[in-house]
Amino acid sequence: MRFSRVDEFKLVEEHELPMLFLGMRIESDFDLSDKSYLKHPVLKWRKMCHQTAGIGCHHHYLWGARLPPRNTSVERKMKALSEKWLDSNAGTFCSSLEEIIEYRNDIRTLFGVDCDHEYRDFEEGIYPMECSERSLKRMTSLELPERLDSLLKFKTRMGVMFGIIGRWKLYVLGHNCD
Repeated sequence: MRFSRVDEFKLVEEHELPMLFLGMRIESDFDLSDKSYLKHPVLKWRKMCHQTAGIGCHHHYLWGARLPPRNTSVERKMKALSEKWLDSNAGTFCSSLEEIIEYRNDIRTLFGVDCDHEYRDFEEGIYPMECSERSLKRMTSLELPERLDSLLKFKTRMGVMFGIIGRWKLYVLGHNCD
């Protein structure tokens, strides 16, 4: 992680987990410099740091909001997913293909969603899924705009283009064993 504003990110508290998260991964000062969130009647934007990968202690810097789960069934399934992978140390030294395939089967079975491109972020404690309209409808009851970028205010037109592919992340953040 190479950016100067790490101290602005607060650790996700244990009592908040598992959490359905919508937002962005922050990997540089540029990721923070060209955009800001617009006010939303329900979403509370925040800068978070979440530790993952078991004893690997990876830190993910995230800028986004907690989404309410669609219903108690989704909430229970989020908890089951988090508990299944707790103590696995998945991602400590890179997630294995076997782990990724098993994880993909888990989210397909539990939620009916996929992680075609997002699987790279999979580790104990961070469970990625496609950030698509379909996935959002399956995971949360919150009405969100079709174009998620409309939740942002960009300082320049170029800011809209930079990061447009893969900008938005949809994660279940879970407990990490370390």
